[in-house]
Amino acid sequence: MIKLDSYIRIGLILAGAFGAYSLGANNIGNVMGVFIPSAPDVILNFGLFTLDGTQLLFLLGGLAIALGIFTYSHRVMNTIGNGILSLNSESAIVIVLSQALVLFLYSSSSFADFLHSIGLPALPLVPVSSTQVVIGALLGIGLVKGARELNFKMLGGVALGWILTPVISGIITYFALFFVQNVFKLQVAEVVKETGVTQQIAFPLKPVTNIDLVQPGIIALFVVALIILAIILINQFKLRKKAEDALHAQHEEIYQFRRALNELEISTVQKENELLNTKLEIKRKEFITVAQNISQQKEFLENLADRIEKIPAESELPEAASQSLHDLQAAIRQKMSFTDELSQFYAKVEKLHNDFRMKLETAFPDLTPQEKKLAMLLRLNFSTKEISSLMNISPKSVEISRYRLRKKLKIIKGESLTNFINNL
Repeated sequence: MIKLDSYIRIGLILAGAFGAYSLGANNIGNVMGVFIPSAPDVILNFGLFTLDGTQLLFLLGGLAIALGIFTYSHRVMNTIGNGILSLNSESAIVIVLSQALVLFLYSSSSFADFLHSIGLPALPLVPVSSTQVVIGALLGIGLVKGARELNFKMLGGVALGWILTPVISGIITYFALFFVQNVFKLQVAEVVKETGVTQQIAFPLKPVTNIDLVQPGIIALFVVALIILAIILINQFKLRKKAEDALHAQHEEIYQFRRALNELEISTVQKENELLNTKLEIKRKEFITVAQNISQQKEFLENLADRIEKIPAESELPEAASQSLHDLQAAIRQKMSFTDELSQFYAKVEKLHNDFRMKLETAFPDLTPQEKKLAMLLRLNFSTKEISSLMNISPKSVEISRYRLRKKLKIIKGESLTNFINNL
């Protein structure tokens, strides 16, 4: 399929080139044919080649045709290509080739001589309407595909153009010549009387002006080469600038994308940290509640044990009752240790702050288990009273333990122990 497409593209290029050649060879007569009798008697010598007056007219006509192609031909080409009939690549090749062949046959003197040599009437070498040739080719394609695909409204407009074109041209010519004759008093027509006698009029030969354009031509070619070089350099600069701008825009787009991605990642991390901090705060409050419950229960049991201890001294009780109260007091004081509850409490705290515990053990491997527990409780922002209750030591002992922990952590004077632990 790819190979077939390449063949079709090559065929379109070749057919288009042949069509342009045939169109120029035939339609130059429409453009410059009327000027042949008035061609200047001049020969331009460019060194490698020369141009006479007629050839100069042909050159100007060809340049005018090329200029028209680059300026006002787009809508006309769109009408031919899409307005009358939808065409594929193969149909386009056939139409252009048909047009080129017809125009070539009406422009080639060699073909006319060939027909004359074999006894056939030669085709007249006259300019023909390229529009009629193309429309005829389109009608042929349309008949093959089916007449329903033809845009008859557009065909009617083209036919109306064929009728109006000579009429409008004649009207414009009439008024133009009338204006020239009556305003500028110029003779625009000659009356030839028929006498029945054939007269041969000898026109004096006009001198031919030979203009040497070798040196100006070289200078002109040099200037044109400089202009072309400048255009190429400017186009290359524009292309390079465009590529640099596109690359810069791409880099800017990538930068903005990465920036947005980084902001999204930062926002996600912040939200995750906020969520984690929220969970930690909830857990911390749960631990505080557990610690407060344990502290309250210990305080209650301690008061209860003290009151039971005072009962035998305040009243005379049988020895058996006193022994029972003593056993009850011992059981209460044994319960005041809350060994199982505290073990579960510390296990949950270490699990929640496992990263902190590992950092603490790595940075300060000489800490005792009690000092590690104290650091954990300080990280939870427990008060001295709550810590003393959880560690079964007095508040003064808590202060002494804090002082020893500061020394082992090598905290400078003036820095908060709690802030140091929270930032670890």
